[in-house]
Amino acid sequence: MSDSGHWSDLFSKARLTLRNPFELRNKPPILGSKVALPGCATYCHPWMTLPLARKPPAASSQTVRPVRVARFPRNRGQNPYLGLLDEALSSFGVELGAEPPFTLSWLWRARREIHVLHFHWRPDFYYAWCRPAAYSRDPPPAALQGLGSWITLVLFGVRLAAARLLGYRLMWTVHEIYPPENNNRPPGSISRRIDRLGGRLLARVSDVLYAHDSATAERAREELGRPAKGIEVVPHGSFIGVYPAGRPRLAVKAELRIADDAFTFLCFGQLRPDKSVKLLLEAFCSTEDPHLALVVAGQVLDDRSRDALVEAAASDSRIRLLLETVSAERVRELFDASDALVLARSEAWTSGSLILALSLGLPVVAARLSPYEELLDAGRAGWLFRPGDADSLRAALLQAAADPGLGAKRAAALQQGERLPRWSEIAAQLAPRILQTLEAGNGRGWRVGRRAALPPIRVDEGSRSRSALGDRETCRPVERESFR
Repeated sequence: MSDSGHWSDLFSKARLTLRNPFELRNKPPILGSKVALPGCATYCHPWMTLPLARKPPAASSQTVRPVRVARFPRNRGQNPYLGLLDEALSSFGVELGAEPPFTLSWLWRARREIHVLHFHWRPDFYYAWCRPAAYSRDPPPAALQGLGSWITLVLFGVRLAAARLLGYRLMWTVHEIYPPENNNRPPGSISRRIDRLGGRLLARVSDVLYAHDSATAERAREELGRPAKGIEVVPHGSFIGVYPAGRPRLAVKAELRIADDAFTFLCFGQLRPDKSVKLLLEAFCSTEDPHLALVVAGQVLDDRSRDALVEAAASDSRIRLLLETVSAERVRELFDASDALVLARSEAWTSGSLILALSLGLPVVAARLSPYEELLDAGRAGWLFRPGDADSLRAALLQAAADPGLGAKRAAALQQGERLPRWSEIAAQLAPRILQTLEAGNGRGWRVGRRAALPPIRVDEGSRSRSALGDRETCRPVERESFR
């Protein structure tokens, strides 16, 4: 049969079938409804017309590609925070893909492989110049630091704009508003205005913007203005079950040459200007109680803090110094050998050391600041002092050492740690938001719209996360950021 004869026969059958659509009982004619013809494919009849219907797409046999994230800055030190977050997000199809330099050349090369750029702490590494010199004894001239930082800030804005034009989505976890050394910079160097503009630029282009406590989020709104108006709060995850048990308490105290019955305070984490080390030393040395001991453990990033610690330890035999990065195997035994953690910082930042102490059931001496009061349940899991007041800190240390309810404080601290969400719960809140952001922008083009609210986090009061410390097999080995 010729082609013309075939189509003529086909349409004749169609006319017979659809001679009067209203004769089809219980099936009123609907635009686009389907009619099957003998020996033919399925056709549609929008009121007596027969356009060919498209065949349904075949099921794809390809595996759905995961969302790949680049993280800034690189993961350094011993803080398991980033590793635990990566592991939890990977179960939702969001994987760590790179820890690259934030350069235009890398943005161009990775545009087809990386979908999301996630900034964590220290964004000033990218918008300010001469960061390492902030802790140095002989920094460059202040005027040179300031001029270089303005140039670096402009280049930072160019790179952010390029990232959006190339289709990347951006996230920023706001751990702090200003850099740790912000109040210790020499006059005329890197001004707070540069920090504020750098934060506003990053907040303006971020699709997902969140902090770990309401105080940090509120301060971000105040300091960064409208770009940070939509910042959300996602609680910090617990460190319960992360670190392995170490040696017995008495063995650790014997190694540190601390008496078995001495009440031991622990200062743990990176030693920077913002940690108020001098305030702690002034308060502790003024106690003059021979039954007290202070262990300072962590990497020193501030030479002035190092000098103050060495001088204090030489004049006070109760002070023990471990001025190095503490290995994961020693972390828990140090906390178990201590009676209280001391957090002398006078600014409200998210503190990984405080979270770790609560996760290990160690009460905390901390400044009376909103996020610390909330975590310590208004002092039920520790002792509070007036921020920046050495006399108040001294009184809190003596109160802790003489507290007959130390056992209850430990139990309350562990209870507060158990109330923190699991990392899987945090990932369950963040992953849908990341996927929503990609779908909204279709992965390409400049788009800075309104941020949708993060879904509420549901904390499971049952079993707690027991993720092991370590990198996922698909990620290259990296060092971890020390506790902040």
